[in-house]
Amino acid sequence: MFSGSLRYNLDPFNSYSDEQCWKVLEDVQLKQFVQNHPTGLEMLISERGDNLSIGQCQLISLARAMLKNTKILLIDEAT
Repeated sequence: MFSGSLRYNLDPFNSYSDEQCWKVLEDVQLKQFVQNHPTGLEMLISERGDNLSIGQCQLISLARAMLKNTKILLIDEAT
């Protein structure tokens, strides 16, 4: 995780629309969590994601890979 907004952590080069970001968040079951936060996609993430659970950090990383349509994704102990 990078220090900055959730939007920045999903799409650091601003290549995707908010709609696409919301779609991948829905796909990884984080949409409701983000919608319930007062700032939504602009919620601040601390360095290394210290203000999130480990599971939330993993789901954000998965959402980032899905957003970029990664062809190969290696996941260790995916549950």
